[in-house]
Amino acid sequence: MGLLRTREEEIHTGGIWERKPVYYFMDPYFMVLGKGHVKKIRKASRVGGDTLQRAWNKALRSFTVFSSATVGPSVLEADYIFIPCCVRDVHWVLFMFGTRRFEGLIIDSMNDEPDYREDIRVVSWLLPRLLHMVHPVEGLDPTSAEVLALPSRPKQRNSNDCGVYVMKYMDYFTQGYDLAEVPNWSQEEVDTFRYRIARELQLGKSRGILAIRMRRRHEAS
Repeated sequence: MGLLRTREEEIHTGGIWERKPVYYFMDPYFMVLGKGHVKKIRKASRVGGDTLQRAWNKALRSFTVFSSATVGPSVLEADYIFIPCCVRDVHWVLFMFGTRRFEGLIIDSMNDEPDYREDIRVVSWLLPRLLHMVHPVEGLDPTSAEVLALPSRPKQRNSNDCGVYVMKYMDYFTQGYDLAEVPNWSQEEVDTFRYRIARELQLGKSRGILAIRMRRRHEAS
């Protein structure tokens, strides 16, 4: 994910295409801490007063740590936030949250009706409230945010490719693809993705993209 973020920044600063929309790559550990903060805030809400305020302050301080990166724009500059999440400690999914409309997607490579209540609550309940606390925008209601499942997307054929799919979902989005229109990847393609990711990690640099190819994809969208 870090290599994808770096590649996106280099392509933008190199003038290959305008960064639009703007994506923010959230550290996956945000979800781990977020679930803890949700529990503490909900428990403190029974007491109210300073106890509740302290719980929110801790969540806000934690959020500020994750809201900027050493490479690329901050959360407040982004149109969408990528949030990889390991649900139930066994399966990776991708959350995608729109900061301009306060609406979210969960992109699950295996399940059509994902039911990960604690994880979804972080994205639909905690995240919009934290964003609103940091930068309130007229017309955006943090209490009305929803997370819906993306119905059409490439799906895995086995039980161990979820991490590859999460990486490729982000890769395809930043290249201007609409996942709903992407044909399902064959297992041979997924194996190629896996080897390519391993090679890119070894080299410390994500695969480059031709400028003309990117322009065509973004112009088509």
